[in-house]
Amino acid sequence: MNRVELKTVAVANHGGAMEADTIHKNGDSPKTHSSRANFLTMTCFALMSASIIFSGCDKDDDKNGDDDGHTLNFYTFCYDDEKNELVQIDIDNGKLIWTGIKIPNYAYNSRGYVFDESRNEFITFGLDDKPVINRVNLSTKNVITKEISNAGTNSNFDNIIKIKGKFYSFEYSSDKLELAEIDIENGTVSWTGMKIPDYGWNSRGYVFDESRNEFITFGYGDEPVINRVNFSTKNVVTKEISNAGISSNFDNIIKIKDKFYSFEYSSDKLELAEIDIENGTVSWTGMKIPDYAYNSRGYVFDESRNEFITLGLEYDGHHENLVINRLNLSTKNVITKTINNPDGNNFAEIISW
Repeated sequence: MNRVELKTVAVANHGGAMEADTIHKNGDSPKTHSSRANFLTMTCFALMSASIIFSGCDKDDDKNGDDDGHTLNFYTFCYDDEKNELVQIDIDNGKLIWTGIKIPNYAYNSRGYVFDESRNEFITFGLDDKPVINRVNLSTKNVITKEISNAGTNSNFDNIIKIKGKFYSFEYSSDKLELAEIDIENGTVSWTGMKIPDYGWNSRGYVFDESRNEFITFGYGDEPVINRVNFSTKNVVTKEISNAGISSNFDNIIKIKDKFYSFEYSSDKLELAEIDIENGTVSWTGMKIPDYAYNSRGYVFDESRNEFITLGLEYDGHHENLVINRLNLSTKNVITKTINNPDGNNFAEIISW
């Protein structure tokens, strides 16, 4: 989910054998997520990760925004070699605030991050020679780095997600296709037995739905595909999105107020779509973002504002500028803020807590 990117979120190839490659969004408005590559180069290749987005990365595990009325803070990670620093985003004024919280060993190929309130830690996951976990305490700024010792050098993990106080990632190698639990204390993974044979080769992330007790993925096979895995029974329900069209370009899945959404970023659409995970269809909300940034860095939902908030990068011919969009779900009004020529080139996905 640039991190979204030329960070590469590894993905499977069309032929079915899954390689550690970059997650692509095919079509009009390709998203890039690259790791440590210059964004000027990245824009030419239009790669995306997943990511990211993470989507589903906050203290409530299965929610992308806050549900108790308190004001959220918003962050991104600048992964320039000389920076590697957590950055707070002032979405009202369109400014960046450098936190001084650095991760020297931030993994080259990011697989996203989450915030763990119980530990007061910002936790990142990524791939170097092996998968790597970084845990940064926000009070002390101390960093604990663990290499996942039993993962193997050819593992292909998707983004990290927190579910019921534990941490997971989906391993999408063609001979695995299984949800793994990550032991962040000891730096190991264990296999849950929850397999998804039809995991979309071009991932658009996943969320956890506590009311259904389901791990829900979104991605592309030949068409957009939803998978729902029950955590108790391990049963999988797969639905192809029948009315999306083969040329659709969806960004990551997000859960908002017990419903599921994705942003369709084709230049002739640029609209938030609701996903009916029961029936395998999408419907259009009428909520458009004309200035949705070409290189997406994901989105979050802020319950207190009732706003869908996106982050992305746009090249103006000289610089990569950060673009923030705030879409009010009641009024459908959009507020856009551009951070021109930010002090950094490579920014990862947005996260809130």
